Amino acid sequence: MVKFTPAYTQTYWVTLAHGKSVCVVAESLAEIVEAVKPGIVVEIKSLPYPAMPRAGKLSECPPFCTIPNTCAGHTSCPARPSCSE
Repeated sequence: MVKFTPAYTQTYWVTLAHGKSVCVVAESLAEIVEAVKPGIVVEIKSLPYPAMPRAGKLSECPPFCTIPNTCAGHTSCPARPSCSE
């Protein structure tokens, strides 16, 4: 079962059952599930910035995150220099 407690619109790195991952901007689990249909969500982790590929609604922020598998689960970019610089 996926644990998920969003508080506001945020960027997430969503891993699907077939092994691929996608960036989703959402504020609820229902929005994430709708964005990745018919995929089955296996894991959801926060991302500091949007990344590619994307699913669902787009954010106004460009896809700064270039290493989403590494950044997933972090609230700030762990790369030095950060991907947004």
